[in-house]
Amino acid sequence: MKYLTFICALTVLIATIAPAKIVFKSYRDGNGELYVMDDDGSNRRRLTHHPRSDGSPSWSPDGKQILFHRNISQTEVQQYEVFLMNAAGGNERQLTHHPALDTVATGAWSPDGHSIVFSSNRSGDREIYVMDIKSGALRQLTNDGGTGASWSPDGKYMAFEKSSALFGRNIWVMSAEGRNQKPLLPEPKDMVTRFAPRWAPDSTRILFTESAYDAAAEGFKILSTQVMIRHRNLDTQQRVKLPKAWRIHSTCWISNDEIVFSADETGIRTKKHGNYDIYRYHLRTQQITKLTDHPEVDYTPHWAPGPLAVSPAGKLGTQWGKVK
Repeated sequence: MKYLTFICALTVLIATIAPAKIVFKSYRDGNGELYVMDDDGSNRRRLTHHPRSDGSPSWSPDGKQILFHRNISQTEVQQYEVFLMNAAGGNERQLTHHPALDTVATGAWSPDGHSIVFSSNRSGDREIYVMDIKSGALRQLTNDGGTGASWSPDGKYMAFEKSSALFGRNIWVMSAEGRNQKPLLPEPKDMVTRFAPRWAPDSTRILFTESAYDAAAEGFKILSTQVMIRHRNLDTQQRVKLPKAWRIHSTCWISNDEIVFSADETGIRTKKHGNYDIYRYHLRTQQITKLTDHPEVDYTPHWAPGPLAVSPAGKLGTQWGKVK
């Protein structure tokens, strides 16, 4: 009986101190700041407090740090730099120091946590660079354009965005050293742009968003957005079955069978950023769970790597091996 009581108390304690699983950007406090929450959307708490915008947060592979970019400009001219902080929001460290626009995408970490990939226009056009975090050493991987790079979990590849010849952007893939750069899909023939590639945990599939536009409408009106999954080598593609009227902003994998994303249910952009909330979605069951519900924008979610800690009722399965 005493052993059972001890195990129950330990379970409650671990559940209480279990780290957050999702980091995201929100305008709920009037400025673009970074927040974390548990896997069911509970325990939302703010991490950054800066007068200008923070964005594109990404957990380190060990879940102990968060990578992001910040607008440090004191004028109307934007100047983004790449920063690092611990999982609780403290110990901020600036990694890039350049008057250009240096930005990261979720999935920007190397699997060993020693390097990051980011985009910068420091050479004139937006190109992709790799930085060794400890030494600050840089390597430029692209020479004819690239942004939004995401590192595959096996460390062998990168997916990134590149401007299309006709319109918008397309998804490309290259080796982690920058070799064998090639488009993942043929160039779109219509007014379509593909963006935000994200690798599946198995490193064989890439999740991305595809938007279609009405070129005749003022300001290129968005007709639809779809979430797609494409195999890296095979000519196979899957459309994630979401409501057609929704506008999708950003996506991320939870596991090989589940994703998390931000979307505007109304499908109507009534303000600058739209009214986006964060959802999780199971690919096999097609179950959608809404994690945030706020009149301001919540987007760019990133799921913490590794297994979930012991979870209270209503969350994902308990890993009793961790307790024992």
